[in-house]
Amino acid sequence: MGLMLGPVFGKSQVLHLILLADTADAAIRPAIKVNVERMQKQLGGIAESLEIPLQVSKVVAGSPSFEEAEELVRQVNCGTDDIVIFHYSGHGVSSGSSHWPRFLINDPEKKAGLMYFNAILKQKNPRLLISMADCCNIGPRFIPKSPRRQERFQIAVAGEALEQLFLESKGNLICSSSKSGEYAYYEDDLGGYYTSAFCWSLFQVSQGKRLTWDELMTEVNEVTSEMTLEVNRRQNPQFTWMSSGESNTTFFAMAQTKTYKVRKGDTLWKIAKVNQVSVENLKSWNSLTNHIIRPGQPLLIWTQSTSENGSTGSTKVGRPKSKKSSCEGDI
Repeated sequence: MGLMLGPVFGKSQVLHLILLADTADAAIRPAIKVNVERMQKQLGGIAESLEIPLQVSKVVAGSPSFEEAEELVRQVNCGTDDIVIFHYSGHGVSSGSSHWPRFLINDPEKKAGLMYFNAILKQKNPRLLISMADCCNIGPRFIPKSPRRQERFQIAVAGEALEQLFLESKGNLICSSSKSGEYAYYEDDLGGYYTSAFCWSLFQVSQGKRLTWDELMTEVNEVTSEMTLEVNRRQNPQFTWMSSGESNTTFFAMAQTKTYKVRKGDTLWKIAKVNQVSVENLKSWNSLTNHIIRPGQPLLIWTQSTSENGSTGSTKVGRPKSKKSSCEGDI
Protein backbone atom coordinates (compact mmCIF):
# COMPACT_ATOMS: atom_id res chain seq x y z
CA MET A 1 0.00 0.00 0.00
CA GLY A 2 2.94 2.33 0.64
CA LEU A 3 5.56 3.64 -1.78
CA MET A 4 8.72 5.49 -0.74
CA LEU A 5 10.14 8.06 -3.12
CA GLY A 6 12.90 10.63 -2.84
CA PRO A 7 15.94 10.87 -0.54
CA VAL A 8 15.66 9.49 2.95
CA PHE A 9 18.49 11.28 4.64
CA GLY A 10 19.28 14.87 5.56
CA LYS A 11 15.99 16.20 6.98
CA SER A 12 13.62 14.90 9.61
CA GLN A 13 10.44 15.87 7.76
CA VAL A 14 8.50 13.36 5.71
CA LEU A 15 5.70 14.20 3.31
CA HIS A 16 2.89 11.64 3.52
CA LEU A 17 0.50 11.62 0.57
CA ILE A 18 -2.69 9.59 1.11
CA LEU A 19 -4.81 9.03 -1.99
CA LEU A 20 -8.30 7.55 -1.81
CA ALA A 21 -10.08 7.23 -5.16
CA ASP A 22 -13.26 5.50 -6.26
CA THR A 23 -13.09 4.44 -9.92
CA ALA A 24 -16.34 2.44 -9.99
CA ASP A 25 -18.18 4.91 -12.23
CA ALA A 26 -16.93 4.46 -15.80
CA ALA A 27 -18.14 7.97 -16.70
CA ILE A 28 -15.61 9.63 -14.39
CA ARG A 29 -12.94 6.92 -14.17
CA PRO A 30 -10.49 8.63 -16.60
CA ALA A 31 -10.72 11.93 -14.73
CA ILE A 32 -10.27 10.21 -11.35
CA LYS A 33 -7.08 8.55 -12.62
CA VAL A 34 -5.80 11.93 -13.84
CA ASN A 35 -6.39 13.36 -10.35
CA VAL A 36 -4.40 10.57 -8.72
CA GLU A 37 -1.54 10.85 -11.19
CA ARG A 38 -1.46 14.64 -10.96
CA MET A 39 -1.37 14.73 -7.16
CA GLN A 40 1.33 12.06 -6.99
CA LYS A 41 3.52 13.77 -9.60
CA GLN A 42 3.05 17.28 -8.20
CA LEU A 43 3.71 16.36 -4.57
CA GLY A 44 6.47 13.98 -5.62
CA GLY A 45 8.19 16.83 -7.43
CA ILE A 46 7.81 19.09 -4.42
CA ALA A 47 9.19 16.49 -2.01
CA GLU A 48 12.15 15.78 -4.28
CA SER A 49 12.99 19.45 -4.76
CA LEU A 50 12.69 20.10 -1.01
CA GLU A 51 14.90 17.05 -0.40
CA ILE A 52 12.45 15.34 1.92
CA PRO A 53 11.14 11.78 1.49
CA LEU A 54 7.67 11.15 0.11
CA GLN A 55 5.59 8.31 1.50
CA VAL A 56 2.62 7.53 -0.77
CA SER A 57 -0.26 5.39 0.47
CA LYS A 58 -3.23 4.85 -1.80
CA VAL A 59 -6.37 2.92 -2.49
CA VAL A 60 -7.51 3.40 -6.08
CA ALA A 61 -10.34 0.95 -6.74
CA GLY A 62 -13.92 0.59 -7.76
CA SER A 63 -16.16 1.03 -4.70
CA PRO A 64 -13.50 0.82 -1.97
CA SER A 65 -14.95 -0.26 1.35
CA PHE A 66 -15.10 1.92 4.44
CA GLU A 67 -12.77 -0.56 6.15
CA GLU A 68 -10.18 -0.16 3.37
CA ALA A 69 -10.43 3.62 3.54
CA GLU A 70 -10.14 3.71 7.32
CA GLU A 71 -7.15 1.35 7.32
CA LEU A 72 -5.48 3.49 4.65
CA VAL A 73 -5.64 6.48 6.97
CA ARG A 74 -4.98 4.73 10.29
CA GLN A 75 -1.83 2.96 9.06
CA VAL A 76 -0.01 6.25 8.42
CA ASN A 77 2.88 6.54 10.85
CA CYS A 78 3.98 10.16 11.03
CA GLY A 79 6.18 12.28 13.26
CA THR A 80 5.37 15.65 14.78
CA ASP A 81 7.46 17.46 12.14
CA ASP A 82 5.83 15.67 9.20
CA ILE A 83 3.45 16.87 6.50
CA VAL A 84 0.32 14.79 5.81
CA ILE A 85 -1.87 15.37 2.75
CA PHE A 86 -5.09 13.37 2.32
CA HIS A 87 -6.89 13.60 -1.04
CA TYR A 88 -10.19 11.97 -2.03
CA SER A 89 -11.49 11.70 -5.60
CA GLY A 90 -14.89 10.22 -6.41
CA HIS A 91 -18.57 10.76 -5.81
CA GLY A 92 -19.73 12.65 -2.73
CA VAL A 93 -22.92 13.90 -1.13
CA SER A 94 -23.97 16.50 1.39
CA SER A 95 -23.87 15.02 4.88
CA GLY A 96 -26.80 16.94 6.30
CA SER A 97 -25.80 19.12 9.24
CA SER A 98 -22.15 19.39 8.11
CA HIS A 99 -20.96 21.68 5.33
CA TRP A 100 -18.26 19.09 4.53
CA PRO A 101 -19.07 16.24 2.11
CA ARG A 102 -19.52 12.55 2.81
CA PHE A 103 -17.82 10.12 0.44
CA LEU A 104 -19.95 7.75 -1.63
CA ILE A 105 -17.79 4.69 -1.11
CA ASN A 106 -18.99 1.28 0.10
CA ASP A 107 -20.02 2.58 3.52
CA PRO A 108 -23.29 1.07 4.86
CA GLU A 109 -23.17 3.12 8.07
CA LYS A 110 -22.45 6.38 6.19
CA LYS A 111 -19.52 7.43 8.37
CA ALA A 112 -16.93 8.22 5.71
CA GLY A 113 -16.81 12.00 5.60
CA LEU A 114 -13.97 14.44 5.10
CA MET A 115 -14.01 15.48 8.76
CA TYR A 116 -14.01 11.85 9.93
CA PHE A 117 -10.72 11.09 8.21
CA ASN A 118 -9.27 14.47 9.16
CA ALA A 119 -10.00 13.68 12.83
CA ILE A 120 -8.10 10.39 12.59
CA LEU A 121 -5.09 12.10 11.03
CA LYS A 122 -5.26 15.04 13.44
CA GLN A 123 -4.84 12.58 16.28
CA LYS A 124 -1.41 11.67 14.86
CA ASN A 125 -0.28 15.28 15.47
CA PRO A 126 1.58 16.10 12.22
CA ARG A 127 3.06 19.58 11.87
CA LEU A 128 1.00 20.30 8.76
CA LEU A 129 -2.20 18.41 7.88
CA ILE A 130 -4.16 18.96 4.67
CA SER A 131 -7.42 17.06 4.12
CA MET A 132 -8.93 17.61 0.68
CA ALA A 133 -11.96 16.23 -1.17
CA ASP A 134 -12.61 16.68 -4.89
CA CYS A 135 -16.23 15.53 -5.04
CA CYS A 136 -19.81 16.74 -5.17
CA ASN A 137 -21.45 18.06 -2.01
CA ILE A 138 -25.06 17.45 -2.98
CA GLY A 139 -25.22 14.29 -5.11
CA PRO A 140 -23.14 12.42 -7.69
CA ARG A 141 -23.00 14.47 -10.85
CA PHE A 142 -19.57 14.79 -12.43
CA ILE A 143 -20.20 16.24 -15.89
CA PRO A 144 -17.23 16.08 -18.28
CA LYS A 145 -17.23 18.90 -20.84
CA SER A 146 -15.06 19.35 -23.92
CA PRO A 147 -11.45 18.34 -23.17
CA ARG A 148 -9.02 21.13 -22.27
CA ARG A 149 -5.34 21.24 -23.01
CA GLN A 150 -3.29 20.50 -19.91
CA GLU A 151 -1.09 23.56 -20.25
CA ARG A 152 -1.98 24.55 -16.67
CA PHE A 153 -0.18 21.53 -15.25
CA GLN A 154 3.54 21.88 -14.54
CA ILE A 155 5.60 20.27 -11.81
CA ALA A 156 6.56 22.63 -8.98
CA VAL A 157 10.24 22.99 -8.09
CA ALA A 158 11.58 24.25 -4.79
CA GLY A 159 12.21 27.88 -4.03
CA GLU A 160 12.00 29.99 -0.88
CA ALA A 161 8.25 30.51 -1.28
CA LEU A 162 7.60 26.76 -1.54
CA GLU A 163 9.89 26.03 1.39
CA GLN A 164 8.02 28.55 3.52
CA LEU A 165 4.66 27.04 2.53
CA PHE A 166 5.60 23.42 3.30
CA LEU A 167 8.54 23.45 5.69
CA GLU A 168 7.62 26.39 7.94
CA SER A 169 3.80 26.23 8.12
CA LYS A 170 2.05 24.61 11.06
CA GLY A 171 -1.65 23.89 11.11
CA ASN A 172 -4.60 21.99 9.67
CA LEU A 173 -6.17 22.76 6.29
CA ILE A 174 -9.55 21.19 5.48
CA CYS A 175 -10.98 21.86 2.03
CA SER A 176 -13.55 20.54 -0.42
CA SER A 177 -14.25 21.27 -4.07
CA SER A 178 -17.80 22.51 -3.52
CA LYS A 179 -19.91 23.86 -0.71
CA SER A 180 -23.03 22.09 0.51
CA GLY A 181 -25.71 22.09 -2.17
CA GLU A 182 -23.33 22.18 -5.15
CA TYR A 183 -21.80 19.74 -7.62
CA ALA A 184 -18.14 19.28 -8.55
CA TYR A 185 -16.99 19.00 -12.16
CA TYR A 186 -14.43 16.83 -13.91
CA GLU A 187 -13.12 16.43 -17.45
CA ASP A 188 -11.54 13.27 -18.82
CA ASP A 189 -8.19 14.81 -19.77
CA LEU A 190 -8.03 17.51 -17.11
CA GLY A 191 -9.30 15.63 -14.05
CA GLY A 192 -11.13 17.58 -11.37
CA TYR A 193 -11.25 21.35 -11.85
CA TYR A 194 -10.45 21.71 -8.15
CA THR A 195 -7.42 19.41 -8.13
CA SER A 196 -6.16 21.08 -11.31
CA ALA A 197 -6.47 24.52 -9.72
CA PHE A 198 -4.69 23.33 -6.56
CA CYS A 199 -1.71 21.95 -8.49
CA TRP A 200 -1.56 25.09 -10.65
CA SER A 201 -1.42 27.32 -7.56
CA LEU A 202 1.38 25.21 -6.09
CA PHE A 203 3.31 25.71 -9.32
CA GLN A 204 2.83 29.48 -9.03
CA VAL A 205 4.34 29.36 -5.53
CA SER A 206 7.31 27.42 -6.89
CA GLN A 207 7.86 30.29 -9.34
CA GLY A 208 8.29 32.71 -6.43
CA LYS A 209 4.72 33.79 -5.68
CA ARG A 210 4.64 34.03 -1.87
CA LEU A 211 1.35 32.79 -0.45
CA THR A 212 0.19 31.51 2.90
CA TRP A 213 -2.11 28.47 2.88
CA ASP A 214 -5.03 30.80 3.52
CA GLU A 215 -4.14 32.93 0.50
CA LEU A 216 -3.33 29.95 -1.71
CA MET A 217 -6.67 28.26 -1.06
CA THR A 218 -8.52 31.53 -1.71
CA GLU A 219 -6.79 31.59 -5.10
CA VAL A 220 -7.68 27.93 -5.71
CA ASN A 221 -11.33 28.75 -4.95
CA GLU A 222 -11.32 31.63 -7.42
CA VAL A 223 -9.65 29.65 -10.21
CA THR A 224 -12.03 26.72 -9.76
CA SER A 225 -15.09 28.96 -9.81
CA GLU A 226 -13.88 30.78 -12.92
CA MET A 227 -13.27 27.48 -14.72
CA THR A 228 -16.80 26.27 -14.05
CA LEU A 229 -18.35 29.61 -15.01
CA GLU A 230 -16.63 29.25 -18.39
CA VAL A 231 -18.84 26.20 -19.05
CA ASN A 232 -21.96 27.75 -17.46
CA ARG A 233 -21.72 25.78 -14.23
CA ARG A 234 -21.44 26.80 -10.60
CA GLN A 235 -18.87 25.40 -8.20
CA ASN A 236 -17.73 27.32 -5.12
CA PRO A 237 -15.07 25.46 -3.09
CA GLN A 238 -14.64 25.98 0.64
CA PHE A 239 -11.80 25.68 3.12
CA THR A 240 -10.89 26.04 6.77
CA TRP A 241 -7.32 26.85 7.83
CA MET A 242 -6.46 26.36 11.50
CA SER A 243 -3.02 27.69 12.34
CA SER A 244 -0.89 26.21 15.10
CA GLY A 245 0.21 29.74 15.93
CA GLU A 246 3.47 30.03 13.98
CA SER A 247 2.13 31.19 10.61
CA ASN A 248 3.01 34.72 9.48
CA THR A 249 -0.45 35.48 8.12
CA THR A 250 -2.85 37.73 10.01
CA PHE A 251 -5.73 37.29 7.58
CA PHE A 252 -7.58 34.63 9.55
CA ALA A 253 -8.63 33.90 13.12
CA MET A 254 -6.86 31.09 14.88
CA ALA A 255 -8.60 28.12 16.43
CA GLN A 256 -7.54 25.38 18.79
CA THR A 257 -8.58 21.82 18.08
CA LYS A 258 -8.46 18.61 20.03
CA THR A 259 -9.39 15.04 19.29
CA TYR A 260 -11.56 13.12 21.74
CA LYS A 261 -11.63 9.33 21.62
CA VAL A 262 -15.09 7.97 22.38
CA ARG A 263 -15.28 5.76 25.50
CA LYS A 264 -17.78 3.06 26.39
CA GLY A 265 -20.96 4.65 27.69
CA ASP A 266 -20.34 8.01 25.98
CA THR A 267 -23.11 9.88 24.16
CA LEU A 268 -22.85 12.96 21.98
CA TRP A 269 -24.81 14.90 24.60
CA LYS A 270 -22.37 13.89 27.35
CA ILE A 271 -19.28 14.71 25.24
CA ALA A 272 -20.78 18.04 24.16
CA LYS A 273 -21.57 19.01 27.77
CA VAL A 274 -18.08 18.16 29.06
CA ASN A 275 -16.42 20.14 26.24
CA GLN A 276 -18.91 23.03 26.42
CA VAL A 277 -20.00 22.74 22.77
CA SER A 278 -23.32 21.91 21.14
CA VAL A 279 -24.35 18.48 19.90
CA GLU A 280 -25.09 19.97 16.47
CA ASN A 281 -21.56 21.36 16.25
CA LEU A 282 -20.10 17.99 17.20
CA LYS A 283 -22.12 16.38 14.41
CA SER A 284 -21.12 19.06 11.91
CA TRP A 285 -17.40 18.95 12.70
CA ASN A 286 -17.32 15.17 12.31
CA SER A 287 -19.78 14.69 9.40
CA LEU A 288 -22.23 12.75 11.60
CA THR A 289 -25.73 12.30 10.21
CA ASN A 290 -27.12 10.75 13.42
CA HIS A 291 -26.27 10.39 17.13
CA ILE A 292 -24.57 6.98 16.80
CA ILE A 293 -20.95 6.82 18.01
CA ARG A 294 -18.78 3.86 18.95
CA PRO A 295 -15.94 3.30 21.47
CA GLY A 296 -12.56 4.22 20.00
CA GLN A 297 -14.03 6.59 17.41
CA PRO A 298 -12.11 9.90 17.20
CA LEU A 299 -14.13 13.11 17.36
CA LEU A 300 -12.63 16.44 16.35
CA ILE A 301 -13.59 19.35 18.65
CA TRP A 302 -12.97 22.99 17.74
CA THR A 303 -12.66 25.60 20.47
CA GLN A 304 -12.37 29.37 20.28
CA SER A 305 -9.04 31.00 21.02
CA THR A 306 -7.36 34.37 20.83
CA SER A 307 -6.43 35.54 17.35
CA GLU A 308 -3.09 37.12 16.48
CA ASN A 309 -4.45 40.65 16.88
CA GLY A 310 -5.69 39.85 20.39
CA SER A 311 -9.40 39.47 19.65
CA THR A 312 -11.46 36.35 20.17
CA GLY A 313 -11.62 34.33 16.98
CA SER A 314 -12.89 31.07 15.57
CA THR A 315 -12.34 28.95 12.50
CA LYS A 316 -13.67 30.41 9.26
CA VAL A 317 -14.70 28.85 6.00
CA GLY A 318 -13.03 30.57 3.06
CA ARG A 319 -15.13 31.41 0.01
CA PRO A 320 -14.13 32.84 -3.36
CA LYS A 321 -13.63 36.61 -3.24
CA SER A 322 -14.30 37.18 -6.95
CA LYS A 323 -17.69 38.83 -7.51
CA LYS A 324 -18.39 36.69 -10.55
CA SER A 325 -17.89 33.47 -8.58
CA SER A 326 -19.62 34.31 -5.32
CA CYS A 327 -22.95 32.66 -6.20
CA GLU A 328 -25.01 31.44 -3.24
CA GLY A 329 -27.79 28.87 -3.03
CA ASP A 330 -28.39 25.34 -4.24
CA ILE A 331 -28.38 24.24 -7.84
